[in-house]
Amino acid sequence: MAGIRQRKKNLILAGLAGALITGLPLFGTVVFFSMENLAVRQQVEEYHRKEEGMEQSVVYILNTEKERGDILEQQDVTAVEINGQLSQMQAVSLEQMLGRQIRISAKEGMILSEVLFAEQVLPTEDQRRLELNYIRIPELLNQGEFIDIRVHFENGEDYIVTGKKKVLTLQREEEYGTKGLLEIQVSEEEILKLASVKADYDYYENTLVYAVIYTDEEQVEAKDTYPVKKNVYTISRWDPNVVKRVLTAENQKKRQILEENLVRFYQEDEEI
Repeated sequence: MAGIRQRKKNLILAGLAGALITGLPLFGTVVFFSMENLAVRQQVEEYHRKEEGMEQSVVYILNTEKERGDILEQQDVTAVEINGQLSQMQAVSLEQMLGRQIRISAKEGMILSEVLFAEQVLPTEDQRRLELNYIRIPELLNQGEFIDIRVHFENGEDYIVTGKKKVLTLQREEEYGTKGLLEIQVSEEEILKLASVKADYDYYENTLVYAVIYTDEEQVEAKDTYPVKKNVYTISRWDPNVVKRVLTAENQKKRQILEENLVRFYQEDEEI
């Protein structure tokens, strides 16, 4: 009897073990899917939490077409609010964009970003590189610095011919450091002005054309004050290559005064 009872116990234990082994995969599957569903729910809840607490950002849209070199103005921009953080490329304030030049042609609807703007002032279509060898060069001038080119007449009158030009190339004569060649970028009208001042330099005795250095490259460009010769002014009026016309009739009135002053000065000098 004892042997029969022991065999029944063994059969019951074996059955329980089999049932347990058979049920393990199903149990694991149930546990896996439960865990996976929990992870998905957590992700969805996290997304909703972010969306609810997300700050609104502003992007700026171009509402008109712009060409290379155009200046961005307030009326060219529309502000649009979006949800989410801006990329580094788009994270630029309106103050950082207004008044700057567009680097490339831009279509209406384009999102404005830093890469759209020129880091430096873009040259106009009439900009050229010009070498000058009659300019008195400061001994401390270095390539890459900014200068004004001025003209000084013997009677003491002094004028700015062209303001804030970057020295692209600088070559000095070995014997005397204030002589040599420098290269700057100029417009068509500035080329005409420099031709006029070269004529004055050759015609009026002891005339000095010289460069002065800016103390800081962030300084504002000086305004031109030099009145050009009458024939140069006439040329500038019909020259089709002049993009931005600066010379005016007022310039010619000042030129008349300059020449009258110089004539008077040299006459007085001869009398002495």
